[in-house]
Parts: sequence; C-alpha cells; structure tokens
Amino acid sequence: MKQFPYALYFHIYPMSLHHADKKIDDIAKCTHVTPVARLTAIIHNRMLLHLLAHQSSEEINRSGLLDALYAIATEYEQSLLYTEEDRTTDETISVAGIIKKLQDQHDALQKGKPYSLEKIIDTYTVR
Repeated sequence: MKQFPYALYFHIYPMSLHHADKKIDDIAKCTHVTPVARLTAIIHNRMLLHLLAHQSSEEINRSGLLDALYAIATEYEQSLLYTEEDRTTDETISVAGIIKKLQDQHDALQKGKPYSLEKIIDTYTVR
C-alpha cells in the first residue's frame, strides 16, 4: 500500500490521529488480510504525517516519535483487532518489538555508542 497520498490528504484535511488510524486500517483491509500488515500501514502513515508536519529535521523529536509509534503498536497488538486467529502461522513479527529495538538503537546513538552494522541487520532478522 502506498501511504503518501493518504498522509498528504490527512495533512491537508486534518482529523484526529485516532480517526486517521481507523481510516488507514479500513483502507488497508482492502488489500492486507493480516493484522501486522494493517498495523505497519498505520505506523507508516503516522511517520509520514509527522514528517509532513515538521519543516526541518531539527524540529523532529525522534525519541518522542518512537515513543508514540511504540504506544500505537502496543495498543493495536493487544487489541481485539490483533487476535491470534487472524495471524498466520509464519506471522511472528511484533511491530512493537521492532520499534522497541529502534528505540534502543536511538538511545545508543544518543550516548555515542552506535550499533554495529551486523547488530542492526541481526535486529531485523525474522526467526
């Protein structure tokens, strides 16, 4: 799913983030049958909305954005929208878990201790 047109629409015609998330979930249901795919559409849309709302990279609160995305992913994964019956047998990815790893990497960079390339790649290896 291509999120930029939706993010641009929500940027031009603002609505509550909760309402925008619901719209994205409804739109994603047309082409994505698994909850993890719909959740990643919501997360992608939120990131694009955040980038559209800030004029420069200096204005972006990366830590705050990651916190917000983690909260969204955690809430969605714990909701009735994300039941075990909806998941496929190979769907073991936790979007909230991936965002948590991004938060850890961001914290490490802030402390001047960047992850090695191998560790970053290993982080996203699905087992």
